[in-house]
Amino acid sequence: MKSNLTLTALLIFLLTGCGNTDSTSVSTKHIYMKAYVYETEEDNESSAYINVVMREDSTLKPEIYLSDGEYLTASFDGEKEVRLEEREIGEAVWPIFSLRGVWSDFRYTARIPTSGEIGTFTITFHRLDGSKIPMRVEMVERVMLSSPTLDDVFYENQSIPLQWSLPYWRDTQMELETQFFCQDYTYIKEQKNYDIDDNGDYTFPTHELVALSNKTYEINQDSRTSNDCNMTLNLVRYRSVPLSNKFAKSSYIEASRSSNRNVTVKLDL
Repeated sequence: MKSNLTLTALLIFLLTGCGNTDSTSVSTKHIYMKAYVYETEEDNESSAYINVVMREDSTLKPEIYLSDGEYLTASFDGEKEVRLEEREIGEAVWPIFSLRGVWSDFRYTARIPTSGEIGTFTITFHRLDGSKIPMRVEMVERVMLSSPTLDDVFYENQSIPLQWSLPYWRDTQMELETQFFCQDYTYIKEQKNYDIDDNGDYTFPTHELVALSNKTYEINQDSRTSNDCNMTLNLVRYRSVPLSNKFAKSSYIEASRSSNRNVTVKLDL
């Protein structure tokens, strides 16, 4: 009898945990809010991609859907507000290399024009009772990547020196996202991220990603016809602002910019 009750309780937990929740049924302090702002330049025009997901209390709880007149808006430096739209999970959030949210659980998105300069982004949660909860984050400075240069060539046992511009304000963080791809033996890109200091200088151990790729795909050395592989190095500068004073614990809003380089890595045949 005890085992049956345990099984029943487990089924109830799984069924309720997999459902979604209407926003009007959850108080603001019980909404886990995760918001990203990524600024980029395309065709000489600056714009920002706004991406938001809400869950009940934490990242592991059911997703919250906006309902009954509740909605999200975004603006840059006090300009006209743009309303965020719902999208299907699994769609690309922004057209960049960055792994920070490209295929993720973001539900509400928008794209707004910007000046390209540092400014403040505001995302506002409009509630049914008329209250407005603003979330603000200042955009980080551009990442000016000076090394490596485009189409540089390295060998698998050779480290890659990265150099980039320092930020004026030192409250930012840096993530190095890497992709390694050898079309000869696999169409899947090996990916790995590194948390590094935003101090303008880092030496990337190329052999780490090569060794990981070899182990993952059990490469047959005899089947190779070329020793040239592609590696993309993407530096993401970001600033996170906690929102736990307004929303559930661990809620935050993040602003980021990135810069990347594609290089060739020659493997030993």
